[in-house]
Amino acid sequence: MLAATGNAHPQPWLPADEAEKTSLVVPGNQTGLTALYFNSSTLAGKPVLQRRDAAPNFDWGKDAAAPTISADYFSVRWLGWLIAPTTGSYSFSVRADERVRLWIGGQKVLDTWDGTGQLQPPAYITLAAGETTTVKMEYHSEEGNAHVQLQWLPPGQARQAIPGQFFSSESGDVVAATAPGTGAKQQNAAAKRKPAPATTQPAKTAQAKAVPTTMPAPAELAGIFTLKARTTGQPLAVADEHQPSTDAAAAPHWRIEPAGQGYYRIAVQGGTKVLEVLGSSSSNGAALNLWPYYSGNNQLWQIKEVGDGYYTLVAKHSQKALTAKAPAEGGVQQWRANGHEDQQWRLDPVKEKVTQPATTSTPLMGNGTYNVSLSPNPANSLSQLRYQLPDAIPVGWVLYDARGIVVRTSDYRRTISGVHQQTLMLSALPNGNYQLHLTVGTITTTQPILVRHPLAETQAQAE
Repeated sequence: MLAATGNAHPQPWLPADEAEKTSLVVPGNQTGLTALYFNSSTLAGKPVLQRRDAAPNFDWGKDAAAPTISADYFSVRWLGWLIAPTTGSYSFSVRADERVRLWIGGQKVLDTWDGTGQLQPPAYITLAAGETTTVKMEYHSEEGNAHVQLQWLPPGQARQAIPGQFFSSESGDVVAATAPGTGAKQQNAAAKRKPAPATTQPAKTAQAKAVPTTMPAPAELAGIFTLKARTTGQPLAVADEHQPSTDAAAAPHWRIEPAGQGYYRIAVQGGTKVLEVLGSSSSNGAALNLWPYYSGNNQLWQIKEVGDGYYTLVAKHSQKALTAKAPAEGGVQQWRANGHEDQQWRLDPVKEKVTQPATTSTPLMGNGTYNVSLSPNPANSLSQLRYQLPDAIPVGWVLYDARGIVVRTSDYRRTISGVHQQTLMLSALPNGNYQLHLTVGTITTTQPILVRHPLAETQAQAE
């Protein structure tokens, strides 16, 4: 069974000691994933083997995964963390001969467990460079050949097996890892058997290590607010010379927008910037910043109600809370969530009408049915993509270089009507001509863009 599209043949399995060869260091953890092996095809009963696997990337054939594992009718659960090497949207898929389930960051992105063999479209998850997010994968095999491979499509790269250095597992959860070797079939012949159908549920000890899910914030938290700290009563304000204000004495207005999966954007009302943790830092005391939205996890916030009309705001990338420290201690910053009152904020709705930067009554001038434009163009480090939607409709885009190779992608998701603006980060791209394909529903509009880094051109001329 093919769980998701990919190459015609699975890549060779990674040896269990692959994690020892990497230079990536994850404080307090080991590279690889915790693997729980069951002598049943339903993850039932207690695991008969727990070990650390470099990655879910194995081609066992007709052999057993280990001497204590049945060659047929077995199942595996992998648990741990995934570390993103670059910021952007990642597509995840699995190549397997049997059934699989996959969760990334608590979100189920693939499920063929019902045995129908139905393929699902590639799942896209936005990750920030250096961010760790939870991963759980379950695999079931019955008779015959057994192979499984977890793949991703990183930004600007081809689909590939996820290397072991981008996985992390708690060091205390793992016992000695055993990799399959040559002659395994003869070695494990006695272990090959067909177990009786299991009726018990998976052991609670295994479930205790399941990937935690993200609880969504209350649905009514969408609109324009002032955010006031419980300890001081002072409104949240982040210094930015371009932050609009109609009254110097008025509290800053923030526009809270659902971003999916229980997270929110907190945008400057009347502007294009959002609240973020500076530099995607995960450290206590990291400062806050305003920056155009680029789907970074340091720009997404979970909003949790704590009672009496107050909420905590927790950054997705660090799981640390927005904290109102005293000015002598650095002012507003992120800090480990501790439930203290300096991490509690009152959200007061703004009742007066506030002018939006653009509305459907102010048509854009651009290309195609949806008035697509890129500015500046030519661009150096970033460009603003703008388009206008008459109705709520799925939208996504792909950026190609002059050779037709994909270098950037976005999620394809339902978007509300109105004028939309998104910042494209181009500083990592070489000088050249590019084509942006914006797909709205079934209509694709092509918009050329030139990337020109003046310093790079000067150096090229000097050479």
